[in-house]
Amino acid sequence: RNIAIKQSETIGVRTWSPYYPKWYILPPRWIRKIFNLKKRLMPKFLFFELIMSLIFAALAPINLIISASVTLADLPRSIIGILIMIHVCLIIVNEIFIIIMSFIMQRK
Repeated sequence: RNIAIKQSETIGVRTWSPYYPKWYILPPRWIRKIFNLKKRLMPKFLFFELIMSLIFAALAPINLIISASVTLADLPRSIIGILIMIHVCLIIVNEIFIIIMSFIMQRK
C-alpha cells in the first residue's frame, strides 16, 4: 500500500508520456475510500498494487487460521511451510513487478 501511494505521487500523471492515457486509470470510489486517495488518475500497475495489498491483507488471516488448524489437529507441519513459501513467493514476484514497472514509468 505504501509503495503504491508513494509511487503514485512520484510518477503522477504525465500527459506527455507515450503511456498516457492507455496505462492510466481512475480508481473506483471504494478503493479511494479504503486508501484515502484523492480523485485523480494513477498508473494501472499502481492500482493493481493496491488490489494486491488487499489480497495480502486477506491472505494473512487465512494462512493464520489454516496454520492454527494444522497445529491443533497434529497434521504434518510441512503444510505451514508451504503456506509461508507461497506467501513469500507472491511477495517477491510482486516486488520485482513493481520495481520493473516503476523503472519503465519513470524513464519515459
